[in-house]
Amino acid sequence: MISNDLTQKIEEGLSIQLPARGKIKIGSAQLKILGSQQFGVNICLPGLPLHIADLDLTPSQTILVPNIKFFSKIEYQGDRLTESTPIKLKHNDLITFHAENGVYNGKKLFRFVYYNRFLDPQG
Repeated sequence: MISNDLTQKIEEGLSIQLPARGKIKIGSAQLKILGSQQFGVNICLPGLPLHIADLDLTPSQTILVPNIKFFSKIEYQGDRLTESTPIKLKHNDLITFHAENGVYNGKKLFRFVYYNRFLDPQG
């Protein structure tokens, strides 16, 4: 489950459960909560632009909405995006985010597989 816990880290092979509805921001801007307002992103990946994309979530679909300025740093199903058109995600879709300047701690990219049902590898 995506949370507001600033210490939760994304690791290789980690499964995260997205909420049934809402908006998830992806980028490198760390999440800050001031009173009732939230700033930053929900999924923080160092080396990416501050805000690279959103996931718009409803019970019936999930849509990847690339930031118009940084869509070229995203791959969908192995192909670099050439425009910022929203993409309706399907089970087992592959999404790749490329780090700015090509490298972050030896990593050039962050790869995610979208599952439309939660799979717990330890369950």
